[in-house]
Amino acid sequence: MDFFDKIQRTGKEFVSTVKDMTDTGSTKIKINELERQIEKIYAIIGKKYVSINANNPDNEFSSEIKEINSLRDKILVLKKQINDINNITICPSCNNECDKSSVFCPHCGSKLDRDTKVESLEN
Repeated sequence: MDFFDKIQRTGKEFVSTVKDMTDTGSTKIKINELERQIEKIYAIIGKKYVSINANNPDNEFSSEIKEINSLRDKILVLKKQINDINNITICPSCNNECDKSSVFCPHCGSKLDRDTKVESLEN
């Protein structure tokens, strides 16, 4: 009977080890998800900080905010290039795409001039 007892103990130890590994893995997954949630919150805080302080950053963050602003400017230039290629302008009143040949924005009705500046119909 020692042999069968030994097999039974070994089986129980194996099941216990597998359960511990599963529990550990499950717990690590939960930790990773919570850490991702924290990173998302950090990103939100960072975006809010930059939004609030974009024109007047603290010295500690001024170089990073200047870099963000520079990258945003580059993105705007590239988006304008895409719009030029596709013969599209953006309505400054409602920010929707309009065909460059349009006189009025089809979305909000604002008058579009050739420089893509928008004058409200109310003016």
